[in-house]
Amino acid sequence: MRGAGLARLAAILLGLAAMAAGARAAEPLRFGFAPPADPAAPPPGWETLTFPRVPRHTCYTVVPEGGGFVLRAQADASASALYRRLDLDPREPRMLSWRWKVEGVLARSEPRRKSGDDYAARGYVAFRYDPATAGVCIAQSGGVAGTWVTESHDIYADYRRIVGGGGEAPRIEGIALMTDTDDTGERAVAYYDTITLGPGSRE
Repeated sequence: MRGAGLARLAAILLGLAAMAAGARAAEPLRFGFAPPADPAAPPPGWETLTFPRVPRHTCYTVVPEGGGFVLRAQADASASALYRRLDLDPREPRMLSWRWKVEGVLARSEPRRKSGDDYAARGYVAFRYDPATAGVCIAQSGGVAGTWVTESHDIYADYRRIVGGGGEAPRIEGIALMTDTDDTGERAVAYYDTITLGPGSRE
C-alpha cells in the first residue's frame, strides 16, 4: 500500500508539474521598448537593420507614453528597421498583437510602384530563411492618423495564406518594425507599442 501510494503521489506531482509547465508555455511573450543606456543605441533586445543602398537611416527613440514607454520612429527620406531575434515555433505563440500610431499619412505612398513603396509604419515576421518566403509583412499603416490602432494577426495562418501551397510555416527567426520614406522622400513619424505573441486556436 505504501509503495502504491507513493507512486500515485508521484504521478499527481508529475501531472501538476506538467500543468504548470503548460501554463507557463501559454503565457504571452511581450517585447517592449525600454530606454537604452546610450540614447543613440536601439532599445535593449533590439538591433538596427540597415540597407546597403539607403544612406539615410530612420531615427528610432524610446519616449514616455501613458506611464510606460513606446518606440518613436522618424523618417526623413530615409529607411531602416528595428529587429528582434527570436527562435519560435509559429504554431505555438501564433497570435501577434500590437499598437501603432502615425502623425500623418504619406501623400505619395504607392506600394505597387518602386517610387512609392513607403509606409509610415509596418511590421514583419521573419521566418527561417527561404529566398522566396524569408519575411512576411503582417501589418502596415493605413489612412488613420493621430490615433492608436490595435492589430491582431494569426501569423501561422497569415503565412499559409500569403505563401500558399499548404506547407508548414518554418520557425520564426525574428520580428521587425520599419518606418521608411526613402522612395517618396517624405517625412513620417510613427509610434509603436509593446508587441505581444500569444497562443491561438489550432487548425
